[in-house]
Amino acid sequence: MTSSRKDNGEGPAAAARGLPAALTRIFHTPPAATPHSTTRTSRSARSPHHSVLTRFQRRTTSSTRPGGALRRFATKEREISGLIFDLDGTLLDTIEDMTDAVNAALGQRGFPTRSVEEVKHLVGEGTDVLARGALPADVRQAETITCLIDAYRAEYAKIWTRKTRPYPGIADLLNVLGKRGIPMAVLSNKRDAVVKEAVAYFLPHIPFAEVWGARPGIPLKPDAGAALRLVKCLGRTPEDVLFIGDTKTDMQTARSAGMTAIGVLWGFRTAEELRRHGAQHLVSRPSEILDLPEWNVGEEEEKSPAGP
Repeated sequence: MTSSRKDNGEGPAAAARGLPAALTRIFHTPPAATPHSTTRTSRSARSPHHSVLTRFQRRTTSSTRPGGALRRFATKEREISGLIFDLDGTLLDTIEDMTDAVNAALGQRGFPTRSVEEVKHLVGEGTDVLARGALPADVRQAETITCLIDAYRAEYAKIWTRKTRPYPGIADLLNVLGKRGIPMAVLSNKRDAVVKEAVAYFLPHIPFAEVWGARPGIPLKPDAGAALRLVKCLGRTPEDVLFIGDTKTDMQTARSAGMTAIGVLWGFRTAEELRRHGAQHLVSRPSEILDLPEWNVGEEEEKSPAGP
């Protein structure tokens, strides 16, 4: 019997109009009836058109791992093709050495010292902000701040490797990302030379594409300028980059630059602060960065055998 229903502009014929011939055949091919199941459909059981449609529905990027196996990273809206990390409180646990240096500088001038918790809320926006906040409110004149900065830098140069270490799991995370060929960079508000020295000392085998600190003529975070320049150097676009940090400064930078803001909870600030300033995801361990929804990793690609 011939059906009397007409294509009202919403049926298969309309969906296929203007598509390549291969996809036209796909849209006109009725799906095979399959029983309902709560388990994931295996690769062999999927429709032969699955991979074709997937390529049209979402963009993917891939990297070759040792042995030739292929792993894909995809989202429905964009590829995640780069990461920018903050340094202090994100990659390196520097707070005790910084606190000791601040307190040595304060003590030399007879000012009261600060606790680790107090210093955690003073770092992240540059040495000027750290020095101003560490001083008693009634002595925050420009000359006193400058003297404290000089003393702090001198003390920090003596002890910066004493207690500082990469956070647990950071080296493993960076090694995995490096092996996958994902470009990585560091952006900090510390002086450029200090940042480069710290990364070279504590993370010597990590293939960072760029390591940037504070440089003359370039505004500090949360200004988005340095982050956007860094993305350009990586050959990426902001929407394809994860910006990972531990303070409101990092979250503001990420959102201003149009990047995905990832807040880490092992650093110097609270989850509440990170959320309030734009964190789109919060992670408690470095390995959780690999499980973010932005990495839409197919199990089949992960388990695929080595290529020829």
